[in-house]
Amino acid sequence: MFAHHAMDGRPPLDCAVTMKILVLRTVPKSWSKKKQAQALSGDIKPVSRPDVDNYTKAILDGIIGIVFHDDTQVTTLRVGKRYAEQPSVIVTVEPDQEVINKEVLYGTQGCTEHHGSE
Repeated sequence: MFAHHAMDGRPPLDCAVTMKILVLRTVPKSWSKKKQAQALSGDIKPVSRPDVDNYTKAILDGIIGIVFHDDTQVTTLRVGKRYAEQPSVIVTVEPDQEVINKEVLYGTQGCTEHHGSE
């Protein structure tokens, strides 16, 4: 649903893409105030399940055909988990400029001018 909204009626990207995923998890309420503050400042990172690859697969499955045609288009992927006050997932997808610049230079391919994010 969010991917459809972010694309705002635009067609899926048809080129190499860079994808960034940031999973924000809540700090356990059972932790001390000091440990909670360390988690929120980034000094403590969530090293518990689910793993980042589980988040990644679920997100990819949810946006294929909406943001891009196939997950083979993802040429750069960065995924992170952090603690935050409110849980959320931030996904950014944009044309992979490094790949596109080389393709344009050699006249092999380009990309639609559409940018999508969720």
